[in-house]
Amino acid sequence: MSSDAQVLLLPARTPDIKGRSLYFLFSVRQVAEVLLNTTIQRVPSALPYVRGVAEWCGRVMPVLSLERCLGLEILADRMPSRDVVVRSVTYSNREQLQEDYAICRVGAAIRHMELPLECEPETVPDRVTDASSLTAVYSMPAALLLVVNLEKIISVYKRKQNLSSQEAAEGSGAGV
Repeated sequence: MSSDAQVLLLPARTPDIKGRSLYFLFSVRQVAEVLLNTTIQRVPSALPYVRGVAEWCGRVMPVLSLERCLGLEILADRMPSRDVVVRSVTYSNREQLQEDYAICRVGAAIRHMELPLECEPETVPDRVTDASSLTAVYSMPAALLLVVNLEKIISVYKRKQNLSSQEAAEGSGAGV
């Protein structure tokens, strides 16, 4: 079966909602690697959902908490976790493909499934405080599948980083 028809369910580290576990739904093409040990460097004045930065394959990238991005409670201390390198592909202003990467900390019990999944569209749960960070929600008997808007999440992070870099340059007199 082609990778177009395969998905990964990445467990959210959150309490169940209405008796159903939450999972982040990603195409296998969006997941570059599952990491065992990630050294995270904290970043001052980072967005609330940015845990820090880490290096992967010579690139420094943000380490994100998708749960925090959506405003969900995290059960981090009670649930084993994994770090997953995810890929976002967008078109730049000149119609050039641009790949961005981030590392997401998720529950350890990652599930690999083939499409089609037996699920139904679902409304965004009330506990999600930033619905704009989701592109879809699906319901399965024992699970809610959250499709995150990774492009939006990463672009917000990049804008914040650009602003911080500009402010630092202006504060140091580099712009004079």
